[in-house]
Amino acid sequence: MKPKGMIIPQYMEIFFDFVEKDHEKHNALARGGHDFLHACRVAQSAWIISEKYSTKVCAWIAGMLHNTDRFYSEKEIPNFLKRALSLTPFHSQSLESTMIIESILNHHKPNDENDNEVTIVLKDADRISDLEIIQIIRSAQFHPHSFIYDPENPSHVVDTSKDFSSSLFTNIHRVLEWEHDPKMQLRNPKAIEMAKPGFIFLKQALNDFERQLALLSMW
Repeated sequence: MKPKGMIIPQYMEIFFDFVEKDHEKHNALARGGHDFLHACRVAQSAWIISEKYSTKVCAWIAGMLHNTDRFYSEKEIPNFLKRALSLTPFHSQSLESTMIIESILNHHKPNDENDNEVTIVLKDADRISDLEIIQIIRSAQFHPHSFIYDPENPSHVVDTSKDFSSSLFTNIHRVLEWEHDPKMQLRNPKAIEMAKPGFIFLKQALNDFERQLALLSMW
């Protein structure tokens, strides 16, 4: 399954098929918040926002593989990544592979001044790939048993550094932190520009949410 418009760098067709089959093996072609299409969107975003061609390729590979921690244990991940990277132009001991692996292992963590260039791109790509309406849909997919909002106090937002799954309302607030919070904010110039409409959309969505509940005298 190749999504419409999907960029697949030269010599990466076998690798792309391998990643798709691995998602299928884990019943994740189209399931939950971390499916194959999410990996494709992150990889595509990474390619678009990277400046240097070498970074584009490395970040694209990292994007395709960044769901790995959802499927494999900490002990299994190194062997899987070694097998996956053997299907790319980079051998497992190359500088490129080291940066790719490091970015995959750290992509879910807060920003760090020591992040390598691939990690910076992957973190930003993961954040911008699903802004706007996709973000709201994925929140519901990933937290299907969470409240939409706190029924007793709809405007309440929990400390998102401790718990962002308590409600979808809180999760959207967590995403909006990516605009200004130094620990999570975007760093790549193209990513910052691409994300602007998404942040506007989500802010408007929260305003519409408040308006809808206010009409029902439930805000």
